[in-house]
Parts: sequence; structure tokens; C-alpha cells
Amino acid sequence: MTIDRRTLLVTAGGAALASGMAAAASPAPGVDASKSVALFLSEDEGLAPATVDRLPLEWHQGRAKALQAHLTENGFAGAWETPLLVT
Repeated sequence: MTIDRRTLLVTAGGAALASGMAAAASPAPGVDASKSVALFLSEDEGLAPATVDRLPLEWHQGRAKALQAHLTENGFAGAWETPLLVT
């Protein structure tokens, strides 16, 4: 059985419309967030970010220079002008 485009659009549109009407007819009850809020740590618990799992800046700079040297040996021009992931 093959479905033509018109049948697909009519069926999908009808399903979306029915779903939207059902959601509007029965509003969801309010959510009590007091239990999940209690799971967050407060600022005064003295937790600081770990420093032992971070490599020094010199290591990262050395790896970037080694990558650029490898690219140059293989005939590629490798240079980063801006950080890759800037948010």
C-alpha cells in the first residue's frame, strides 16, 4: 500500500489538531518542585571545583604546537585564529 502526499498531510494534520485540542481541554496539574529544590547544594557547603584533573596551560600549548608542526610536515597550513567553542 502506498500513501500519496495528500493523504499523508491530511492524516498528520488531523492527528496534530486532535492532539492539540486534547492538551488544551485537560490542563496538566501543577508540579510541586519542593522535593527537587532540596537536592541542590547550598553555597555554604564549601565545595570547590577540582584542580587535580586539569592539565596545565603549557601542556595544551605544547600539544597545539605539535599539531601545527605535524600539519606543516604533511603540507597543510594549520593555524587557529579564534577559539573553536566560544559561548
